[in-house]
Amino acid sequence: MRILLITPYFYPHVGGSQQYALELHRHLMQSDPSIQVDVICYNTTKSPSIEEYKGFMIYRVPCLDILGGQFAIPNYFSLIRLLWKLANKNHYKVVNSHTRFFDNSWWAPLVGKLLGAKTILTDHASSSPIHALKTITVVSKIIERIMSILILRLYDSVTVTNKATLKLIKNYGINEPVLVYGGVDTDFFNPAKRQKGRTIPKVGKGKLTSQDILITFVGRMIPTKGPQLLYDVAKGMVAENPHLHFVFAGGGHVYDKLHQFPKERIYFTHELNMEEISTLLANTDILVNPSYHFEGFPNVLLEAGASGCSVIATDVGGTKELIIDGETGIIVKPKVASIHRALVSLLKNPKKQQKISLALREKTIREFDWKKIVVEYKKELSRLTTTFSPAILTW
Repeated sequence: MRILLITPYFYPHVGGSQQYALELHRHLMQSDPSIQVDVICYNTTKSPSIEEYKGFMIYRVPCLDILGGQFAIPNYFSLIRLLWKLANKNHYKVVNSHTRFFDNSWWAPLVGKLLGAKTILTDHASSSPIHALKTITVVSKIIERIMSILILRLYDSVTVTNKATLKLIKNYGINEPVLVYGGVDTDFFNPAKRQKGRTIPKVGKGKLTSQDILITFVGRMIPTKGPQLLYDVAKGMVAENPHLHFVFAGGGHVYDKLHQFPKERIYFTHELNMEEISTLLANTDILVNPSYHFEGFPNVLLEAGASGCSVIATDVGGTKELIIDGETGIIVKPKVASIHRALVSLLKNPKKQQKISLALREKTIREFDWKKIVVEYKKELSRLTTTFSPAILTW
């Protein structure tokens, strides 16, 4: 069975929806070697136009990256030539497009019809796009709503990564979207990786002591992800407590601004690879996700939970489906005062911090391991096609 995965952003671009697409299909191929996945994405990273990576054959189309890296427009002549080439070379059973408000999801149903393939739209975001400029946000919301109502009905199946997005898609008139959660590799992200003398990747800092507390942000450092909020909290807290260390792992406009003004025990790593992220999270005590972005199911929360971190997070996307306030983490508002209060409450109560981190890891392993998630995806593929035998659906 051959699947054509269409998404504007893919490896080596860093982001939640592309990481979901990569890991879901990587685990799908691992579970059944007869499955092959080709990827069409936009070349936002100036990478090779064709590349084989982790079992994927990736085809990158030249594009224009706009809106601060939040939207890309492909060279449609190059795209059409590539689609023609792949259509004559391969027989695709399924076309899977990601994210309703990117242009790829507007034309993917037509590609599916021309290829004679079933089509799946996988949607992530539980709200409309948000941009630092209010005018762009308003225009994006209008376009997104109109196109969603028109386009979603053209797909054979719509899958979503969280219940918040499921509710939104139902409001757009799709009665039976299928929930296929984001997942995490609980062997790769594991507290067993915690170093005895903890270090921070890419930071020329000596080992942390057992008394030191490491508080971490991982993600794109753009305004709507909220790194500035945590930075403002960190500036005050490091002055009050000599054992606190804050690390910001990610690149973006906010990184370009903040890393020029270094503060004692506040570190900036820029982007990390997955191995470095897994090491950082294993060494982290508290992960803070201060986002007010149009999130789906934030991958970093799953990765932090599997790694044994305590989590403080804002109520965005599917966050509350993993973080139960006071039980598996703390829910805060995207405000400096709210984040500060939550950090202080955990720092003053180490037993509470340990209790919620253990509860979060247990929930992550029980409900969100990729081994479980990929079975749900296989069921939907089986419903759409006759390729899968019942035996394949067992893990």
